[in-house]
Amino acid sequence: MKIIVLIFAICIKSFVCYSQEFLGIKPSGNKDYTIKQFVEKGFKFEYSLENASFLNGKINGNDFDLIIFNTPKSKQVYKFLVSLPKLSSFYSLKTQFDVYKVILIEKYGKPSDIRNHFFSPSEEGDGNELVALKSDRAFIAAYWYFPNSEIELKLSPTLETQISYQNNAGYKLKEKESNEINNETF
Repeated sequence: MKIIVLIFAICIKSFVCYSQEFLGIKPSGNKDYTIKQFVEKGFKFEYSLENASFLNGKINGNDFDLIIFNTPKSKQVYKFLVSLPKLSSFYSLKTQFDVYKVILIEKYGKPSDIRNHFFSPSEEGDGNELVALKSDRAFIAAYWYFPNSEIELKLSPTLETQISYQNNAGYKLKEKESNEINNETF
């Protein structure tokens, strides 16, 4: 298990070492061009929804999922979300989370915010941590806030460790376009 976590840590380190890039691709620019760049690197395009595209790929033989988020009108990319494979043990998930937290701390310093909270009646150490995660009765995350970007590391209810990078200017454009659509519609 530790070997898998270490391999994923090395794979994702390429993402976190270049805060605005994942495998040399920035979370900005045109959605179709960004997808094409990932496909050229060996990723498989799965499908797109209105504002998100789903791909999967391998780095050093290990599978992971990538979601590319885009604005609704101009289709500009503003966020990548990398999901590592699901794990079936809370302690494996927590170890994986801690490995990535250390990588991010080495690159960006102390997180701006850390959350490690279990909602009653759940608590860490009670043997029911996976149930708590699945049912949103546990929240484990670390955040790094910068003037132009945000990085989030979290354990998801789907039992995955996820790392996201968000381009704040792109996110503001998404909000603006969403408001325009709502104003035109309603």
